[in-house]
Amino acid sequence: MSTKERRSIWLPFLISLFIMILLFGCFMQPHYSSDSYANLHNIDVAVHIRNGRIISAIVQKTMNLIRFNPVQHQSLTIAVSLCVLALCITLIYLEIRPNLKGKLTAEILVLLSLQLFFANVFFSEWLMYVESATIICIVGPLLLSVSIVLAGRKITWKRITVSFLLLLAALNIYQLYIEFYLTLSLLIVYTRAEGLLTKHTLGHSAVIALVALLACVITIAIQSTLPQLFGIVAGDRTAVFDLEKLLGNLKVISRAWKPVSLNAYGLLPNAVFPVVWVILFTLMLREHFRCHNFGNRILYSLIAIGTIALLTYAPHIISSVVWMAPRTIVGTFHVPMYMAVSIGVTQASIPEQKNRILKMTITVVLAFLMINAYATNGVLTNAIANNRMDQYCANEIQVRIDQYQSETGIVVNKLGICNDQSPVYRYLGVKYVTHDLNIRAMNVEWGSTNLINYYCGKNYENVSIPAEVYETYFSGKNWDFLNLDEQAVFIGDTLYLAMY
Repeated sequence: MSTKERRSIWLPFLISLFIMILLFGCFMQPHYSSDSYANLHNIDVAVHIRNGRIISAIVQKTMNLIRFNPVQHQSLTIAVSLCVLALCITLIYLEIRPNLKGKLTAEILVLLSLQLFFANVFFSEWLMYVESATIICIVGPLLLSVSIVLAGRKITWKRITVSFLLLLAALNIYQLYIEFYLTLSLLIVYTRAEGLLTKHTLGHSAVIALVALLACVITIAIQSTLPQLFGIVAGDRTAVFDLEKLLGNLKVISRAWKPVSLNAYGLLPNAVFPVVWVILFTLMLREHFRCHNFGNRILYSLIAIGTIALLTYAPHIISSVVWMAPRTIVGTFHVPMYMAVSIGVTQASIPEQKNRILKMTITVVLAFLMINAYATNGVLTNAIANNRMDQYCANEIQVRIDQYQSETGIVVNKLGICNDQSPVYRYLGVKYVTHDLNIRAMNVEWGSTNLINYYCGKNYENVSIPAEVYETYFSGKNWDFLNLDEQAVFIGDTLYLAMY
């Protein structure tokens, strides 16, 4: 391999890695989600079986066997994750670049646009759950990217079979990868056809869709049977196909669309999202209209945009419980990514065209990446502030335990924690809070006792609160701040606690 060829591979990777570090490098600092506290020593494998993710369970079980805990080695875990994400983008870009006919400005635009696949504020929630980063940000993307590359190349039985097997493994790590797979593999097909809808692209796309459908059917079957095989209660977001339920889910999704489209659940400044969409859509249409076969190009792009949007929300349509957390609708950012790539592909297919539109699009994409970088750093900053507030509550509780032990001589070794009548899931002043993102771990049953043990260096046993104790001290009561004179009840060696 010549020096020029090596540079053509390493340079896109280094640019991608720089952007990943710009957005997510701050996540190498210690931070904890509500789930992280429950996985501080051993990763909870049962939760992955409960959600029907057999490959996730195997990988996490392996992490436990080799005694590598991603929560306790966050800097290394996140650093490797960012390298893998950059590598995945580079692999996809190298598949697309030959179709840009050596037009440097188009190559720059496509490389920058592809970053939005991971480099967005919704994806930052994946890195918040650092206990799962070894699977959803390392193993999963590696399997997925190779599957996508094989699916996007000329169809052979060997390629399609390997692509299918890799996709199936990836979906049994995280079911939402299906949108990633279809979006990028079809994007590669789109660029090979120079943005034109032909019989060949339709046939290739149909094969990819069939591979995805078969992988989804098998994944759903595994999801429904795996918990039963292990005698575990299935998760609360299993697939359902009841018509009434599907229509109800559509209503829930339609109501959630406004806060998503306006400001990404408040994670982006107001109107940034729609402004970027409108600008890129306008520039894309303008470029398409400049081609003699503009109707074909516009139809292809509209189908692609509609498909990405449908794929983003399809898992929620068939879910028994709709929980549209940011991490589950990352595909929302893949629409502007597609439009920007489409502009680059169209420009590259038109000989001797000026680069003005390309430069305008590059400016929009760069600005959007910078806004997302600001937002992702805000997510992490507020996550750490949230952790410190949880730590403060834990320390205050431990002071009260120490006082009780000093006065009575009884050693406390059990904690029973519940919420009051109307708990608050965010601390005053902590921003970038939505769904599970940056919520108080003290109010989450699987996090509270674990975080007290972690911050106070203890090993309290988590126990249930007896009905008579709850009725006597906590039933119907509501607090607006930590008031341990009323919220903490000691009975023997157990502290019963109600969180506001």
